[in-house]
Parts: sequence; structure tokens; C-alpha cells
Amino acid sequence: MFENRYTITEKIYVDWTVHPVLLGKSRRRFPLLLTVLLAACAVMLVMAFADGNGTYSLLYALLLAGVAFRLFGYDAMLARRQFRRLRAGKPGEWKRVLRFDGDGITVEDDGQVLAEKACGQVREVRDTGAWLALIFEGGVVVRADKQGFFRDGTACGQEEFLAFLREKCPNAQFPA
Repeated sequence: MFENRYTITEKIYVDWTVHPVLLGKSRRRFPLLLTVLLAACAVMLVMAFADGNGTYSLLYALLLAGVAFRLFGYDAMLARRQFRRLRAGKPGEWKRVLRFDGDGITVEDDGQVLAEKACGQVREVRDTGAWLALIFEGGVVVRADKQGFFRDGTACGQEEFLAFLREKCPNAQFPA
């Protein structure tokens, strides 16, 4: 039996929210428009400043700051707020355990079963840096810490786990 154990902290939660595992179309259109707006605000700010128009300079500076915040900080702020609401009255972090036994996968948070899936439901496994993303049918994504694998209570590497998963999920796509 394989297990993957890790602790979900606010930092990890925010990172997962700001950098989601994308399914299908990417989310690039809106940030591209904001980037164009950011550049236009910067040009208008420089032009207003060069003309000596302090009122418009201040207006464009505020607009530039607002667009920059929306582009670079808004998603993280919302994720932090959501994490705090999610953990209201509970400790600020929690333990997640993924159990892979037989043909089943169980996801537990602080000992409470959140989901049970069959290995045959794994559609894809992606390498996302320090994490492996298991993508199930229906678009459910569960992340596994590359450093948190255990086989029968003994620490093991991700290569051993991926070999096991390739055998159990022959129809899934795996990282090269």
C-alpha cells in the first residue's frame, strides 16, 4: 500500500489557488488584457507627467496601481481570505493523506475521508514542480507531494510510486 502524506499550510493553499492545474483552455486571456491595460496606463502616466499635469499623473498612477494589484496580488489575497474562512475555529494547517491500496484511492484530511476514487478514474498525472497532480475523470485534481511517498510505512521515491500507478492505471497519461 502506498501513501502520500503532507501538511497543507496557507502558503501552499495560496500557491495552489494562484497556480491551478489547468484543464483544457488556459486562463491567459484576462491577464493578457490586464497587461495591455497596465502598459497603456504606464504610457499615459509618463505622458501626463511629461506635460506637467499633476492631476492626470495622479489619476493614472492610481489606475496603474489598481491594475497592477489586480494582475499580481488580487488572486493571492482572495485565496488567503478563503483559507482563513475555511479554517475558522480550527488550527491553521491540516494533514492530508492519500492512500493507494488495491484499485482504490482515498483522500483524507485530518483523518476524515474526503473522497474515494478508483485507480481507473485517473485520467492524467502531471509533474508540477514539487507536486504531482492526479487528474481524475470529471476534472477533479488531487496533488501529491513528491517528497511524501511511503510504501508500507517506509519512505520511498516518486519513481517507485509512479511505477505502481502506471500498473494500476494503464489508461492514464504520465509525465515523460
